[in-house]
Amino acid sequence: MGETGINNSAIFRTSLFRLLSSLAFVFIFIYSPAQTQAQAAASSKKSGDADLSPIKLAKKGYRAFIRAQNEPPVICTDRNSVTPHPNVVPLGYLQFENGSTFDLYRRGGDIILPETEVRLGTWLDGEVRMLTPNYITASGTPGDFRGASDIQISIKQELERHIFNNKGLDIGVIAGLTLPSGSRSVTTGQVDPFVQIISFYRRGKYTLGTSHSIFAVSEFPEDIALNGQPDRNITYQPTAILFRHIKGKNDQYEKTDIWMEYAGLYTEGGFPRQIIDFGVAHRPLRRHQVDFRFGFGLSQESPRAFLGFGYSWLPGKVIPFYKRPGEKRFRP
Repeated sequence: MGETGINNSAIFRTSLFRLLSSLAFVFIFIYSPAQTQAQAAASSKKSGDADLSPIKLAKKGYRAFIRAQNEPPVICTDRNSVTPHPNVVPLGYLQFENGSTFDLYRRGGDIILPETEVRLGTWLDGEVRMLTPNYITASGTPGDFRGASDIQISIKQELERHIFNNKGLDIGVIAGLTLPSGSRSVTTGQVDPFVQIISFYRRGKYTLGTSHSIFAVSEFPEDIALNGQPDRNITYQPTAILFRHIKGKNDQYEKTDIWMEYAGLYTEGGFPRQIIDFGVAHRPLRRHQVDFRFGFGLSQESPRAFLGFGYSWLPGKVIPFYKRPGEKRFRP
């Protein structure tokens, strides 16, 4: 029994040694450095992911960014016409609108920039809006000035969108006020409320829109020495606008809108201001828009001519816990 146990133990050790030697030989043969490099080269050729250079990563990031910017929803702005749009920013989304305007009067002119408005879709068919201070410079007139304007805060609400959309009609309301935060040469130090009612009707490739606004504007009298307190004047602003929407054969959405517009401004105890302007808005991607506008005045108090341009961006959803989808019917 002793010799048999010794012989069995020797046979077991010999078999185990041969098994381990075979495994080591297979491992060395299959996973040799040359073989590993060859396999890595072959896989890199198939996948194309081995190139991690900064240029490669930048190209991949740019393509991903463009794909994200060309996904729904389509941007819809209040730029750059006087007439705002009745539609609001989709729920949970943030939108930036920017631009500049150059006005030419009979004596001098003014420049307004950056016209930045931040809009956030906060509740169902409603949004919160903030117009940041504009830098205004006027020259060539007795009242030359330059400085920052007041901040404007407002809310916007679409009215019964699900009912009126079936009939091609959109109605919206904007209510807000200005906060006395501008430069001394621009601000009056008063809170100026306002309200706007907008309605758009679309039929085919055309949209007819109008807005009616009431502003309680505070202004300093011409002779400040006699009365240094600002006066509040009720101002009424009617507008009418006609859009023509352009969509290419292979386009999935309307990329271009051209429009013409009339706008008036009737101030209590003052002369009316009336203008006619024309413009174009182009969306190269669903969430980006560039716009251009020019026009001329119809009354003595209006600018002789003016032009403006802008750029707007809808980055995406910034309130992710809103479960309601942001996509909605776009018009125009």
